[in-house]
Amino acid sequence: MTGRQIVPISGGGGIIVVTTLLPDPSQIFLPTNLMAWLDAADNFSGTTALDRTANHNNFFQIGGAPFISPVSFNGKAGYNFSATFGTGLFDNGVNGDNFPPIGTSGAIFCTLRVDTTVSTFPRIFSFAQSPVGDDNNTASICMGCNDAGAQPNVGALFNSTGNASSPNFSFGSYHRVGVVWNPTTVWTYFDNAATDGGVAASLNVSGAITSPFTAAFGAAKNGGNNLNGQMGDMVVVNVTPTTTQLNQLDAYFRDRYGI
Repeated sequence: MTGRQIVPISGGGGIIVVTTLLPDPSQIFLPTNLMAWLDAADNFSGTTALDRTANHNNFFQIGGAPFISPVSFNGKAGYNFSATFGTGLFDNGVNGDNFPPIGTSGAIFCTLRVDTTVSTFPRIFSFAQSPVGDDNNTASICMGCNDAGAQPNVGALFNSTGNASSPNFSFGSYHRVGVVWNPTTVWTYFDNAATDGGVAASLNVSGAITSPFTAAFGAAKNGGNNLNGQMGDMVVVNVTPTTTQLNQLDAYFRDRYGI
C-alpha cells in the first residue's frame, strides 16, 4: 500500500510528490500477535480462504457462500456474503472448537459493507465455544448489525454481556469495524474511533478467550444469523492494539479500499 505526501522544494522551486509505503497487517503486528489475516484479493483457493500469516488458520466456505467478486468492494475484491442460512466462512474448527486461544486481550477487525439486514442480529463475526450459542455464552465474542430500521449500527456482545455499539450508518456504505478488548473493557472500533466502551465484568478467562473455539465470519457458529453484505480484509490479533497500531491499520484499510 502506498501513501503520498506533497513536499515543497527549498527556494520556492515547486513541489515534489513523495510516495511512501504504508505497512500492512503483517508489518503492523508482530508474528506472535497476528493470528489470522484474510484478504479477498489474493487468498481464495477453491472454497478456502487462506490465512496470509504462517499460522495457517484458514477459513472455509460453507453452503456456497461467500464467493469472491473481483471489483465489488468499492472497486476492489470482496467476499460476498448472502443471507442464506447455512452459509459463511468458518475456520477449520467447523466441526469442533479448533481456533487457537486468543487470550485475555485482543482484537478482530474487518472492512465491511452491509446491504440489508434480513435476519436477526446478522453476524459480522462469531467466535464462541460449543455447544452454546454466541449470544448466551460466557465464552464468546461476536459482532453483528442492528436489524431494526433503515440505519443499522454494528454492536459487540462479549461473553454474553459487555455490550457495545457504534453510531448508525447507511446500508451500502463502506466502513472499518471491529471489537477490541482487554481484561476489564470491551469496545467497538468504528472508522478508527473507539465507541461505546463497557466494562467486561463477566470476562471468563477460562472460556473462549483462553481455550480453543469455533470462529466464523458472516454467520453465527450454528450457520444462522447470516450477513447480507461484503468484506474485504479480516484481521485477528491476540493483543490490545496501541494507538499507533490502530492508526496504521486504519491507514492501510483506507488506502487499500478508498473508504
